[in-house]
Amino acid sequence: MTASETLMAGASPTCGNTWSQIDWRHVEQQVRRLQMRIAKATQQGKHGKAKALQWMLTHSYFAKLLAIKRVTSNTGAKTPGVDGILWRTPKEKIQAIKSLQRKGYRVQPLRRIYIPKKNGKQRPLGIPTMKDRAMQALYLLALEPIAEVTADKHSYGFRPERSTADAIDQCFLALARKNSAQWILEGVLEGIRAIIKSNPTIKTESLIRLLNPKLRGWANYYRFVVSKAIFSKVDEAIFQALCRWTRRRHPHKNAKWLRDNYFCHPALKTWHFHARTRGADNRLILLKLAKISKIRITRHVKLRADATPYDSAFIPYLEKRRKQQLLLSKG
Repeated sequence: MTASETLMAGASPTCGNTWSQIDWRHVEQQVRRLQMRIAKATQQGKHGKAKALQWMLTHSYFAKLLAIKRVTSNTGAKTPGVDGILWRTPKEKIQAIKSLQRKGYRVQPLRRIYIPKKNGKQRPLGIPTMKDRAMQALYLLALEPIAEVTADKHSYGFRPERSTADAIDQCFLALARKNSAQWILEGVLEGIRAIIKSNPTIKTESLIRLLNPKLRGWANYYRFVVSKAIFSKVDEAIFQALCRWTRRRHPHKNAKWLRDNYFCHPALKTWHFHARTRGADNRLILLKLAKISKIRITRHVKLRADATPYDSAFIPYLEKRRKQQLLLSKG
């Protein structure tokens, strides 16, 4: 065993003896290097070697540091399990490293809590202890390299470097051919129609505030592929649904009155469903329904199907891709 492997196998690093002194870049590099060795051994069919490297990783000081960092820096870090223990201070986090031992480890029961839902009901949620979460994170570091190099090239869920935009683009590639099956996705449109239909007495302003986040969220999700024509069709379908909504609200008003009160205004160049309301400064403003056909389409460059962060051959490609995505997000 080399000096580096001895360090990985459990010796305390010299990068700092307190939490604030830890060189996280160095820690991540050392863990990633061992993960890449696990992936390579798996690809070569050397499963015994891969298993030995996994043992080394799950017993390493660096991997335990990363596991503890992960569970103490996410949104659930302030929610304890059944034992009531949280790792808040730097000292508690350092001491927690010693508790991540395979020998004698037993999983604790989940703490059951209930989260309120929009319909007034409650959703049960099981909360593991901090130690159980950290052990899960630790063994994920050892299992993920093998999962990555053996997974289907076109699977995208819960995989590093991959996103829903990649999955959407793959669906587009599979369905855009002339001999592809024809699919019609109406889920969001039916949902919007249901909201409009089920709220006949709601204020126009409230209806717009209810619909806008849903419309923008859905459109932003699908704006990475050829969506402009579909967005225009959805806008038209929603417009028709709103026309029916206004007629139900005002059955004795004529078409001109409905148009002037809901869709036309001197400040608007085209028909646009809107409401007159007051802003924070108490001045009258026009609150408009979002038109998703106006959202800019930004084509997503799909990740290479065989790319994985655990293969050294793809490191330059993935680094370049991250930089390009960062520039796009700022642009």
